[in-house]
Amino acid sequence: MSKQFICPLPWLHLSVAPDGTQRVCCHADKNHLIIDGNKTVSFFDKESKKSISNNSFYKHLRTQMLNGEVPKACETCFKQESIGGYSPRLDYLESYPDVEFKSNSSLDIKSLDLCLGNKCNLECRMCSPLFSNRLSKTFDTLNINYNKKSSQLAESLWNSKEFPWEVMNDLTELELIYFQGGEPLISNLHKEILKKLIATGKASSISLEYSTNLTVLNSELIELWSHFKHVQLFVSIDGVGKFAEYIRYPLRWDEFENNLKSLIGTKLSINFATTLQAYNYKHIPDLLLYLNNFKDHFGVIPEPTHVQYPNFLSVNALPQPEIDKSTEEIIKVLDSLTPTTKRCHKNLKSFHSSLKNIKTDKNLYIPFTAYTRKLDVIRSESFDSLAD
Repeated sequence: MSKQFICPLPWLHLSVAPDGTQRVCCHADKNHLIIDGNKTVSFFDKESKKSISNNSFYKHLRTQMLNGEVPKACETCFKQESIGGYSPRLDYLESYPDVEFKSNSSLDIKSLDLCLGNKCNLECRMCSPLFSNRLSKTFDTLNINYNKKSSQLAESLWNSKEFPWEVMNDLTELELIYFQGGEPLISNLHKEILKKLIATGKASSISLEYSTNLTVLNSELIELWSHFKHVQLFVSIDGVGKFAEYIRYPLRWDEFENNLKSLIGTKLSINFATTLQAYNYKHIPDLLLYLNNFKDHFGVIPEPTHVQYPNFLSVNALPQPEIDKSTEEIIKVLDSLTPTTKRCHKNLKSFHSSLKNIKTDKNLYIPFTAYTRKLDVIRSESFDSLAD
């Protein structure tokens, strides 16, 4: 497999984390940032234009791939494929079939991934202050470690004054922008970027993708999107009704559902993303059946990911009998679904692979229950009342 393990992103993609640091892509291990010499490359650095285009890190990454090696930054995709899953790397190869893979090529940016800071209107239980500024107080109260410097940068950098517009202007080959957050749809900078692309006549040749909680949707956004080549939303959803509200506090399910239903019949492409975690694993079958109600309108089989941080919220925190029983129920529902889109076929394959070999970690159960009870007290909620 390793000889074939090549990805087009190091030749055409720029990815920026919430704190402004440049990374290989959003799927790469968080410890593998772009480093030029001894310096981590920042999208907001005035000297970044020199480093973004073709630095030593990219050259080494390309050489590794061309030599048949699997870079450590790319182990997420490698592991997913090794157990039969459909990885993002395979998606990118399909999207960019004509890349000329040479080690000395310059980075010709066609795809841009922007995490627009950590401003968010939700405080999801499986999130962190780097992606939601509202969680800083909670993490401090519960004495949970996090990178405060990165979280503060994520909150302060993403504004019109700091944004490197000159870098954006130089991206003449840009075909796709993927907006993440925080929550990108509440970002004023996001709207400003769209308006500038429209004003310069570039919008019609650029597609947009979003990772969004879909709590905010208005006519201004719909109008701005109408100027672009294509718009696709990846809607984050981890439960139905009260369960969704519990995990994605302070989400209002009725508002979310109304926004979702309002997208029926639009030209937008709608897909879903689900984070598998200790809170929702037992109830994934209910979520899959709920989404299946929209099969005539959206891509309803969600892309699954496992929670990364805090790690004690992972499925592995559950007792093995509960993991095994829930896995069996999830597989039954998955096998009853009929994929209606190409992406759904891919997600179905990924879902099956993500369920393999999940083993309990007894060291996680106590911190999971302790965290849950403390956060329940702070939010006046009760996981136990929802668990059955």
